[in-house]
Amino acid sequence: MPPKMLIHRGTGAVDHPDQWPGFLLETSDINDYLKKRMGDKFVGTYSKGQLPEVKKMMDGKPYATAVINLDDNAGSHWIALIWDKGTYHWIDPLGGVPPKIALKVLKPLRYSSEIYQDATDASCGLWAIKIIIDWKK
Repeated sequence: MPPKMLIHRGTGAVDHPDQWPGFLLETSDINDYLKKRMGDKFVGTYSKGQLPEVKKMMDGKPYATAVINLDDNAGSHWIALIWDKGTYHWIDPLGGVPPKIALKVLKPLRYSSEIYQDATDASCGLWAIKIIIDWKK
């Protein structure tokens, strides 16, 4: 498993500490960091209910990324969504299967059962960022 990652608020610096401190990333943390790193290749953070709109933003681009929350209201779990070479890639840090709306809206769609995140921690936002940044390396 790759090392855990921490984004320092305010500086945007990224560390790989031995222990993740346990704070939750907010939508603004994710947006600020990925917009700086990815530019227009990052379309933003959205809830799963907004996937039809996200698809419209990504279609037609050769490469685009987004971070999707599995809850439509309060927020529960972040995943990475990548549009690359005509295929959507749904990467859940917990290795979960995409929800029905993703399977219906995002075609063609590939997803992985690889687990990045320990099920007992709240690092899904950090992992979604890391997955997006590392995708093209």
